[in-house]
Amino acid sequence: MTLIEVMIAMGIFSVVSIALMTIFIFCLRSFETMSNYANLDRENRVAVDTITRDIRQANYVADYVADPPMLTLVSGAQKISYVYDPDAQTLTRSSSDGVDKLLLERCSELTFNLFQRNAVGGSYEVFPVAKDNWQATAKVVELSWKTSRRNDKDSNECQS
Repeated sequence: MTLIEVMIAMGIFSVVSIALMTIFIFCLRSFETMSNYANLDRENRVAVDTITRDIRQANYVADYVADPPMLTLVSGAQKISYVYDPDAQTLTRSSSDGVDKLLLERCSELTFNLFQRNAVGGSYEVFPVAKDNWQATAKVVELSWKTSRRNDKDSNECQS
């Protein structure tokens, strides 16, 4: 082998090595981002399951505030409150038995909306609750939020 052949072989080897390293780093970042999405989805699913269970078991809505969002449900003898803190970007579940649980972190937006169900033409339609008598007419609770999380190593952000 001549010096020229060795230099060409090393050049080709270097280009292929750099390409493989770039693909490897891209795959590592992709797996980390997918893991981040999966963890965020899991946390949101736990929050949705908890809130859904409480709403389905509730006898009625005791209190509702639109800004900052707060909802209090009564289930039997127990009161359950969901309080959103926009400054801390958290949603906390508090119950009258003294157990508090942080459901969401890094929650940049959250809204509660109450609706009533009225029979219209043989089916039940959903309408906003009456402003003056919402306690008696609230039958549907709508909840929406936006959470995000940043990867520690780079600036990728995933949202749910």
